[in-house]
Amino acid sequence: GLQFDMAAEEAYTYSPERGNVAFGSASHGWAFGLGTFARLVAGKMGAKPEILQRVLWGEWTFNKKTKRVQRRSPLDTKSKPMFVEFVLQQIFAVYDASYKHLNTELLAKMQSQIAPWKEVDLGNLTAGAAAVRELMSRWQPFADCILRMAVQHLPSPLGAAANRLPVICPRWFASTENEAEGPIAEALRQGDAAGPTVAYLAKFLAADLERQVLTGDTLIGDEDVKFVGLCRVFSGTMRPEQHLFVMREEDSKEGRQRSLEIERVFLLKGRFMEAIAEAPAGSIVAVQVRQAGGETAKSHELGVERYLTLCDSTNGPVLETPYSSQAFAIVRVSIEPKNVTDLDALDRGLRLLHKADPSVSVEAMVTGENVLGCCGDEHLKRCITDLQKLYARGVPLSISTPLVAVREAIAPSVSADRVDPKSSQLWLPSWASHLLDASTEASSILSAPLSEYDEGSETGGGAPQHQDRFSMSTAGVMSAWTANRKVCLKVSPVALPEEVLHWMDNQAEELESVVHRQRASMAFAAGRASVTLDECLDEITNLFEQRMREAGAAESGILAGTTLCGMSVAKGGRAVLLDATNSHKLSECYHGGSSSNPTSEAVDETSAAAEGKVPNGLWPSVLAGFQLAAAAGPLCEEPMRGLAFVLHGCRQVLNEPSVGNAPAGSEEPNASQAAPVGEMVGGGVEAARALAAAAAAGPYGPMSGQVMVAMKDACRYSLFRRGYARICEAMLSLEVQCEQETLGKVYGVLGKRRAKVLDEGLREGTSLFYINSHLPLADSFSIHHDLREAASGHVAFHCAFSHWELSEEDPFQEASLTPDEVEELGDQPLPPNNARRLVDAIRKRKGLATDEKVVKDATKQRTVTRMK
Repeated sequence: GLQFDMAAEEAYTYSPERGNVAFGSASHGWAFGLGTFARLVAGKMGAKPEILQRVLWGEWTFNKKTKRVQRRSPLDTKSKPMFVEFVLQQIFAVYDASYKHLNTELLAKMQSQIAPWKEVDLGNLTAGAAAVRELMSRWQPFADCILRMAVQHLPSPLGAAANRLPVICPRWFASTENEAEGPIAEALRQGDAAGPTVAYLAKFLAADLERQVLTGDTLIGDEDVKFVGLCRVFSGTMRPEQHLFVMREEDSKEGRQRSLEIERVFLLKGRFMEAIAEAPAGSIVAVQVRQAGGETAKSHELGVERYLTLCDSTNGPVLETPYSSQAFAIVRVSIEPKNVTDLDALDRGLRLLHKADPSVSVEAMVTGENVLGCCGDEHLKRCITDLQKLYARGVPLSISTPLVAVREAIAPSVSADRVDPKSSQLWLPSWASHLLDASTEASSILSAPLSEYDEGSETGGGAPQHQDRFSMSTAGVMSAWTANRKVCLKVSPVALPEEVLHWMDNQAEELESVVHRQRASMAFAAGRASVTLDECLDEITNLFEQRMREAGAAESGILAGTTLCGMSVAKGGRAVLLDATNSHKLSECYHGGSSSNPTSEAVDETSAAAEGKVPNGLWPSVLAGFQLAAAAGPLCEEPMRGLAFVLHGCRQVLNEPSVGNAPAGSEEPNASQAAPVGEMVGGGVEAARALAAAAAAGPYGPMSGQVMVAMKDACRYSLFRRGYARICEAMLSLEVQCEQETLGKVYGVLGKRRAKVLDEGLREGTSLFYINSHLPLADSFSIHHDLREAASGHVAFHCAFSHWELSEEDPFQEASLTPDEVEELGDQPLPPNNARRLVDAIRKRKGLATDEKVVKDATKQRTVTRMK
């Protein structure tokens, strides 16, 4: 079993007496640790600094009579703790003598005891922060204290390699049994400065290369912005004029590598830089790079990369990015130049902003728009300011109103009085009603028996049925046929339990690495020293099923008896695909593939068709359609969240001619011409090949593409189940502090913006009241202005992204009105709720169809001016 290790616990404990905690003031430029004062006091007291450091913190006091250190009693009010007597009183004495009033006599006495003050001219000092900064920064320099702590407590590059390499390079070092070998891997383990050069460029910083200073967001002169890369050297030695290859997975697979040339190497000293001749392994430096081959025209752009792995060999490793792949923009605006001639300047400015800020996303839409994504209102304002004053100077910009991000979901349940069993379960808004027309026009007559998920029929199972391409049963199962009417997929959406959704949020990085990037992760090793991709996929399945059992969803309901066979966690989405036929597992779908034996393949194909399962050959298309649907839902093309799509089965028809592909003069297909695949298993693999050949010969393209589109449509349009459509709003955590006099006005501002107050109270030791609340992102714009105006400036607040919350409002509330609501509404139009406003705003912004009426009064003439 697990055993408690006290030494390991103390190694990760922050405690001043251990020397890993510093006290100081960054604005006044000073800092110290207990070891600093322990060395100063030890000489006067005749004690060892190591022992004195242990008692300078805590309830210890110094007895001047016995000259010994003793425990301080809780009832003792006369003696002072040693930290107060030997440390704080010294700091307070400097502030008392220099901050409010300048006491030169006291400072002169202290000057004789503090060696760094001997060169200070006390007569030229003026009371205030400048005097404190001058004295304290000389006595206890901030940089010296922090550097000393880093040297003492942080491991060296060689000592940290064993723990660092499996994290930054899991493909080479995550598995202890199959670790990479060779000179590059050995140089990384040993931090060898004489070995092959491997470095990681983590971030680009704006700099003035002539003055050798980092400029940040301050523009110096009229020249263009130039960048240096913040780089860590893991092995080898980096020198000017050195050629290094850019390591990327796609380049290594295609056999092409891009190389860069190191122009200059700088040692960072705060915001100042100093050119050096070389940087050995373990160094953190700034480098000026350019394209190899003398391409200096774009030496400061290098495309849109924000982080690079550099190596002097084409067989080098690809290091993991430090930036979260789950970071996504929740506020977006469209940026266009007012003058068409400034398009190139704006495009270059956006590339520079994208490189300088890792949290920014820049998208070029199919409509030609440039969409800038940020993390919030304040971040958006800062990015716009940097773009106008630094990266795209002199370019008049046209900026759209901010567009917030949402996630598409469904409600866990809907009350029975809102669902009419006599009406169709599939309800489409006006801008999606064309689907029904297309479905009816392309419908065909099928004689195949209905499955258990289809609606019953009065004519019986063997009679010809008029089948629409899209239909939904009373249980909410969506049936979608391919364009040539050969394959039908049956899918139903279910809301995931909160426990499963929280697990996916917490493991989003690791899940994306395994499922989407096909990389093994030690997070799913389950205690093993090494792990393969198949083992990771199996562990994900086990953890998912465990969370489902804990939530009580695996024993009852539609999710009972299903198997995890697909998952989507990219771009902030959270969706899973479950197989109700239990014919496929997650590891088989994403990594195992189908059998390579033709005989077993024929048996699998025919037996799967007979049992209503999806054949192995169609699974890649099914997974691709699921991924497409999870990335863009039907409401407003936003990712889906908290959805489980249950695949109930697959239905195939072989001998029926394709719709729209029948030869001229042919008669309508009848019962003798159509039969399910389950009745034709004797054909074996020839029957499956006949299906693919018939699809390829038709006007609808390959069968794989048709199945992918059918799966995507089935998942997307299943969200239009009457009364179940919902959206998830981004919620911000808002903490407000104000005085009691302005508390009521602050509550008024929060009430208008749909804020949910979680906690409130009086801050202990102050007269300030605090309010902790959750605020919808859509209502957070310009809240700083309203709060300061309501409280006359006497308010402090902090806002950050918190979570996604399922909205209780139905964006299509007209589809599920109760009889009482219909009677109360009468002839009045139904006012749109907040969810519908968000959906319409996003659709309108993306150029999608909406139900907004452009012409309100088409038959009535309206004159603008009076007739004369």
